[in-house]
Amino acid sequence: MSKTQSDIGLKIKEVRENLEWPQQKIADAVGLDAKSISSYERGRNNPPLYVIKKIAEMTNIPLSYFVDEPKKEILTVNERITKIETEITNIKNALVKRKTQRISAQKI
Repeated sequence: MSKTQSDIGLKIKEVRENLEWPQQKIADAVGLDAKSISSYERGRNNPPLYVIKKIAEMTNIPLSYFVDEPKKEILTVNERITKIETEITNIKNALVKRKTQRISAQKI
């Protein structure tokens, strides 16, 4: 098993689990059985390019994520919302701090 083969399988599994999809959903979409998807995820077999392309299309993730790029963090919708809310809170806090500093500076 090559490193690339293993990475592709791990990425397929990670994406599928983040979407909370069973292997059968991907298998049906690409015209295979769930055992084939399992063998890709475990790195036992390397998926053909058409399978990787179909998974990329159905998950709305760039093909390059599976074949070229190093592993990236994939967040669920709730995780994305939480991350954005945290960023907004941090920005609000920074603005309040600035405003407080300006008011304090004006009082001096």
